[in-house]
Amino acid sequence: MLVRTNYLSKRYTETDGWKLGPYERDGGYKQAKRALGMKRDDLLTEMRAANIRGRGGAGFPMGVKWGFMPWPPKPEKPHYLVINADEGEPGTFKDRTIMELNPHAVVEGCIIGCFGIGAHAAYIYVRDELHLSKARLWGAIKEARAKGYLGDKPFGLDYPVEVYVHTGAGAYICGEETSLLNSLEGRRGEPRLKPPFPAQAGAFGMPTTVNNLETIATVPLALKLGGEAFSKLSDLHHLKDGGVRLFGVSGHVKTPGVFEAAVGLTLRELVYDLGGGVEHGELLGVIPGGSSCPILRPEETVNAPDAKHVLHPWHGKSVLDVPMGVDTYRALGTMLGTCCAIVLSDKADPVLAFHNLMRFYRHESCGQCTPCREGSAWLNRILTRVVDGKAEMEELDRLHEIANNIMGNTICAFGEGTAMPAMGFIKKFRKELEAFVRPEGQGVDRDARARYFPPSRPAARLATARSGPADPRQEHHEMAASRPSSSQPARSSCWRRPGLHGGRQEPDPRRDGPARHHRRHRGHVPAARRRVPRGDPDPGLRRRGGGALPVRHHAARAERRDRDARTPRGARGSSALGHRPGGRRRPATVGLASAASALQDAEPLRRARSRSVGRELFTEQVVPFQLSGALLLVAVVGAMAVARGKQADPPGAPPPGPCQSRRRSPSPPKEGS
Repeated sequence: MLVRTNYLSKRYTETDGWKLGPYERDGGYKQAKRALGMKRDDLLTEMRAANIRGRGGAGFPMGVKWGFMPWPPKPEKPHYLVINADEGEPGTFKDRTIMELNPHAVVEGCIIGCFGIGAHAAYIYVRDELHLSKARLWGAIKEARAKGYLGDKPFGLDYPVEVYVHTGAGAYICGEETSLLNSLEGRRGEPRLKPPFPAQAGAFGMPTTVNNLETIATVPLALKLGGEAFSKLSDLHHLKDGGVRLFGVSGHVKTPGVFEAAVGLTLRELVYDLGGGVEHGELLGVIPGGSSCPILRPEETVNAPDAKHVLHPWHGKSVLDVPMGVDTYRALGTMLGTCCAIVLSDKADPVLAFHNLMRFYRHESCGQCTPCREGSAWLNRILTRVVDGKAEMEELDRLHEIANNIMGNTICAFGEGTAMPAMGFIKKFRKELEAFVRPEGQGVDRDARARYFPPSRPAARLATARSGPADPRQEHHEMAASRPSSSQPARSSCWRRPGLHGGRQEPDPRRDGPARHHRRHRGHVPAARRRVPRGDPDPGLRRRGGGALPVRHHAARAERRDRDARTPRGARGSSALGHRPGGRRRPATVGLASAASALQDAEPLRRARSRSVGRELFTEQVVPFQLSGALLLVAVVGAMAVARGKQADPPGAPPPGPCQSRRRSPSPPKEGS
């Protein structure tokens, strides 16, 4: 049932609603002061009664999570509160609205949360792209500290609390709580094995609670209304899914955005009442809570004849009429996720949407788990063949087999978040996938749908990218001519990968420091170390070793090699094979008398050059290093000998004999000798 509320979004439309003044006029920070004066058990009781399910996707009860922290806190093991504001799920954009338009609710929630778990410091982890969100959060923290709400004695009470904003590198994998903790510590963004859970060993090895940003921003409201009263605002209070939350809708709707409503809203109300209905056609499907949730189709109905089943009250109805709750959507075979729906029109191609989604997950996998790393790449490769019209029918069955093998075989839920939407698309759009595989469907005209979900690169260019023209420079010029013209030249520190992001420019991780940091935390191999296969879709930049050379350099180098192979050794002068950088001539190793002999002796020449380079390297670097090491050893031994020689003999000792060492004193004579 649609019940609009404005508890969290009241100040979204106010002028300077993100500042301290408007927030205090609505009773801001009163609940934080009240919480610091409560007993910890009383506060946990209120939070459990509020039935706040995690707003980040997992849906775990927040009050129960707070109770997992060891109590009482030990001085040698301080507790920490970490707020997950990474929000990297495609189609999700609710948390940034709170950070930008109501940041003081987050700060007040952090104060209450720190007291509830026994922590004195809270870290808000925000992805780097959200610059306005970070600025608004830091501004709210500064205002709260100046007013005495943060610091050594907030509100004059002896419970110090500090809040910090930590910038992430923009990796989707860091939305997983243990990957976030690794990134917070300055490590690579990879998930950890559990147990130990963060409540036992989290940030910096100390007990830690990780909460979603919307979850922590709801805490002051739940404490103000009372836990029981807050939970009863929901239509799913009997399922322990209470309160209000932010719902987002995007895609092919007339009015996309973020809306606040009581829990119990249906997908039909979200799409048609709040989203304004489907734009450009009829409803094809809805991804209910971010891209990792399996898709739902409007013609699906609920099959729950058992009276004890969670979905029995909606037996026989459309899945669009089921209230959006954590338990109800699990029973439907999907997930509520972040409660931000993505709407697909029937004019959109679900196969291209599927391909676009798998390309994202392949790119964002940290690569730690083999099933996820290899499986996501395998899914993307098969779908690329499907879109190109080169796949076979058995490969569609292989898609489901690969996705099924990923399920339950990875450290974190990222692998399952890749496999579940894949299996959903395969199951519910099998006919559309087969249309791309059958001979009569390989000529499908996708130009009319390209503006909805465009392929990674134009299909007409795929064959050229695989086979490659005879002259690589011709392909380079064709690619340059096909790109949109710009009044300004492209930066030299950017490179293009049309197969990755549809031709969008990205910072070059070999030259830009922040991009290199970004790649390191994503778990990707730097671009300079990747092996680029032949037929790369963008041969304008061929990565060789640690740098990038345009195609014209490689073509010129190939021409020089061909010319030198046809030219006799004596007529070459200082050719590419006859000299080395620095002007010193490399000793002649093999003489070539003619072009025929050059072709025959190409391999011996290469081997001889390698031996020559090895001898020079040994002579110029290894030998001096060995000599310097030997001289150093001789000097050390000599210094030790001199030091021993200067040691004073024992008083009264006779001078040593010819076979007696100066190091030991003569033993005294035995009695009777």
